[in-house]
Amino acid sequence: MNITSLFRFDKVLYNILLFPKVVLARIKGNNSVRAAKKNKKLLSIKRTNVLYICGNGPSLDLFDPSLIKDDYLVVNDFFRFQKKDAKHPPKYYMILDETYLDKNLKDRYKGVFNPGFETIYLVNGLMKHRIENDYPNKTVFYFCPWGFLFNHKKRFDFSRVHSRTWNVVSEAILLGIYLGYKEIKLVGCDYSVFASNKHFYSTEQSHANLRDMLYKYCFSTDVHYEIAKYAKSKKVIITNCTKDSLLDAYQFSE
Repeated sequence: MNITSLFRFDKVLYNILLFPKVVLARIKGNNSVRAAKKNKKLLSIKRTNVLYICGNGPSLDLFDPSLIKDDYLVVNDFFRFQKKDAKHPPKYYMILDETYLDKNLKDRYKGVFNPGFETIYLVNGLMKHRIENDYPNKTVFYFCPWGFLFNHKKRFDFSRVHSRTWNVVSEAILLGIYLGYKEIKLVGCDYSVFASNKHFYSTEQSHANLRDMLYKYCFSTDVHYEIAKYAKSKKVIITNCTKDSLLDAYQFSE
């Protein structure tokens, strides 16, 4: 058995073992599942043909939102970004990781919902109860990424419980496809935190050991390859505009 066959077997086993977690998530997040049906309203919001997706890699510092006219989506700790453009703020702000609710991350949680601009929030439904209590006046759409690993042969519906993507940029790309953008451009997606331990806002971070990081990257990278196939079937162009990015699932362009 070669390494490719072993990984395929690993994915099958992972999905089998996920079954109880998938069922429990649907039960626990029943209110969020109902709320996700409202995500169909996102389809009627006016949009440009191109969507920029901003990762949190160190190269994001090279991005200047004032130079583009298209919609752009930001993730995680973008509130720390120094070159915010008040006249052209992000259209969307996505949070996938529910650990933002941890007490030791309270400053980051507060920063996300007080970034200095108005935007449409797209948040993991596991955070719904807390956010509704803390920020009842924010425009928030909740999504439910609690299914099995993403597979390009299956339909992606942001208004229902959908596949796991392992990575917020992957989730953002699939959202862009769902919303009908014809072209998606990635910036700040260096895809190198396992090697550099850096984001655009900090070089002093604590991550899992290299073995565990690379194991997780195997799954998240495989999802990107699946997304590339899915995008092709939908005739959506995805371009990685991040210089020296390690993410090779999509065509490169500076």
